[in-house]
Amino acid sequence: MPVIVYDIPVRTGRKIGSDLILRMANEIPNVVGLKDAAGDPGATARLIADAPDGFEVFSGDDPLTLSLLAVGAVGVIGVATHWAAPVMAQMIQAFQAGDIARAQQLNARMIESYEFETGDLNPNPVPTKAMLRAIGQPAGPCRPPMGFGPDDLEERALAVHRRLYA
Repeated sequence: MPVIVYDIPVRTGRKIGSDLILRMANEIPNVVGLKDAAGDPGATARLIADAPDGFEVFSGDDPLTLSLLAVGAVGVIGVATHWAAPVMAQMIQAFQAGDIARAQQLNARMIESYEFETGDLNPNPVPTKAMLRAIGQPAGPCRPPMGFGPDDLEERALAVHRRLYA
């Protein structure tokens, strides 16, 4: 079974060192990729340069996806992609086609979604679940102590979604 290593220091309190990631990539055959949410595009560029053939790096930080594509990432395993997937896919396709201006335009269109997922007073996944409920997807409350978030969160989520697809 293929394994993608998730490096999300904001959740774990510690970054997985590049040396360990490369060691896993080289020594464990089913370690085939990395979700990189460490927030250091320079380190990601070095990791991609040093990685074995076939090891794929995905952005794990939506706002950095376009930057990471530029240094060799192959896509995104994101959060805003729960509701912005069509726009994100168009951005990646534009980048891959060499239409950087279009990719930048599409990235700019998603900035409000990026800010909603990370910039709210509520930690993720509270805004993400609010967005999913707002667009009609089943998403219950977060486990305590997070819960549902403020009463107006779903209304704000729907406004973000409407502007994204306006």
